Amino acid sequence: MESSFTHYKEQNVFQNPNRLADFLNNTATYYNSTDIDSHYGKNFMSLDLGFDNNGQESAKHFKLACQTAEILFDLVLISEYFDESLVLLKNARCWTFDDVQSIPLNIRSNTTKQSLPDKTQEKIKNLNQLD
Repeated sequence: MESSFTHYKEQNVFQNPNRLADFLNNTATYYNSTDIDSHYGKNFMSLDLGFDNNGQESAKHFKLACQTAEILFDLVLISEYFDESLVLLKNARCWTFDDVQSIPLNIRSNTTKQSLPDKTQEKIKNLNQLD
């Protein structure tokens, strides 16, 4: 979420809040579910998997979404664990390491990353329950 806020700052969903904390503390003010860019602000990964990022938020819905993803996808690569994901992909496809060599582009340096307080992390988890 912190990375999305920084990277997609020019999108409608993040244009007005100055800080991620402002967005999280006032989502009713800043977040518009009908905005074309709303997926950047809520359940971004779920949308990538084909789910409605503004869909129902219930334990039953989450369980159905998880079951659906497990049926549809044999392997899901996670960008935060990109190298590890490539190893899993290599093994699943019976490829060699040469097949999965990559050159990292657009990677944020550690100096631009910030540690988020526990309270902020909880707000992010709450907002992105389906993810």
